Amino acid sequence: MLAIIEEKLINSGYEIFLLEVLCNNQQAINAYQKAGFTITRTVDCFKITRPAKPVSFRSHPITFSITDRQLITDFAADYDWQPSWENDLTAILRIPDELVVILAALENDPVAITVYYPTLRWVMAHLVKLGFRRRGIGTMLLAWIIRHELHK
Repeated sequence: MLAIIEEKLINSGYEIFLLEVLCNNQQAINAYQKAGFTITRTVDCFKITRPAKPVSFRSHPITFSITDRQLITDFAADYDWQPSWENDLTAILRIPDELVVILAALENDPVAITVYYPTLRWVMAHLVKLGFRRRGIGTMLLAWIIRHELHK
């Protein structure tokens, strides 16, 4: 299968072919390494059902609102890592299903955004602007999603 795909990609002008595999899928990793692929990075996946401790929203100047998906592109410069291909902002914008985009603002200034895909119950993107990190805003965004039960 890989040989067929590789031939089609080469004939289409592609020079680089990247794969993403879950770290616990050792059979797939072995098969891809046997085919000549090498591991270039690892990405962690996390699962949460409830915050470890209650998050207080009282007396905090951050406000949250559901916003338009086009606002996602305003946060592209705040990626300081390369997301997986399916969580890249351009890939997210191509998702035809309903996404929930939650904006965190400080005095009406957008400071963070979370893109949540309720169908799969996945956080597709979770970005806090560089100057606003380590203030609990990301934690509050995740808690807001859980509190408002945005999943279907």
